[in-house]
Amino acid sequence: MKTNRLFVLAALILGAMSLRLLSLPPNFTPIAAVALFAGAMFVENRWIGIIVALTSLVLSDLVIGFHATQPFVYVAYVLVALLGRSLMNNKSGELPAPSSVALSSLAASAVFFLVSNFGVWVEGVLYPRTGSGLVACYFAAVPFFWNTLSGDMLFTIGLFGTWAILAKTIPQLRVVSGR
Repeated sequence: MKTNRLFVLAALILGAMSLRLLSLPPNFTPIAAVALFAGAMFVENRWIGIIVALTSLVLSDLVIGFHATQPFVYVAYVLVALLGRSLMNNKSGELPAPSSVALSSLAASAVFFLVSNFGVWVEGVLYPRTGSGLVACYFAAVPFFWNTLSGDMLFTIGLFGTWAILAKTIPQLRVVSGR
């Protein structure tokens, strides 16, 4: 039973992350959705969820390429996965309420926006390392935030919604602990 659950989780995560390789609008990616989902769904050992999420990001970055602010992106991703951990605080396998998932997706978008753009500012190439430079950096990034928000919400709904449908039709997927 556990093997089926892990296989389906891995397939959903890898499938979602493969979408990152498509030519999508800037910041319209499944990254935060995957981090939320992995953080939430690996309830027996949620650190595995964070490791799976980071591994999927690294694998896609090997294809897409790396950049100077990558460490900040990875930190944001870990924070979002930790946020995902809080979505499911039991081992029953029950999914969180849709409103909780939606709010977590919004929070994930905000975390990514704040942390990744802080990294752009710290890099010091585009903006001076001053308070006004930080404010300018965040203001310049606002147009990209809408793509982040849209992508995070769409992919989060897709992952959690697909899991809800699968878990409803395949009861073995709901078995989390040795029950």
